[in-house]
Amino acid sequence: MIAVVSGSLQPATAHKLINQINYQADVTWNNPQGYVSEGSKFARLILGIFALTGILGGAALLLGIFLGGGRALVRVLRGKPASAFQEETEFIRLNLRD
Repeated sequence: MIAVVSGSLQPATAHKLINQINYQADVTWNNPQGYVSEGSKFARLILGIFALTGILGGAALLLGIFLGGGRALVRVLRGKPASAFQEETEFIRLNLRD
C-alpha cells in the first residue's frame, strides 16, 4: 500500500499524517452452504442426471399413453377395433412375391 502526501507541508507533519493511516485487511468468504467437497458436487450432478432422466422418461411414457389411448379411443368411436393389428388395410406393404 502506498500513501502520498502532497502540498506544502513540513516533513515531520507529513510523516505524522501518514502514520495516522491504519490499514487492516479483513477478508471474509461468505458461502451460504459452507464448504462443499468435490465428492458432494459429483453426487449432486449424478442425482440431478438421474432425476432429469426419470422426469423425461415419465413424460415420454405419459405422452405415449395419452397419444396411443387417444388413437384407440378415436378408432373405437368410429366403430373399428381399438387395435389396428386385426385389419390388413391399415398396414402398407410391398407384395414383392408376385
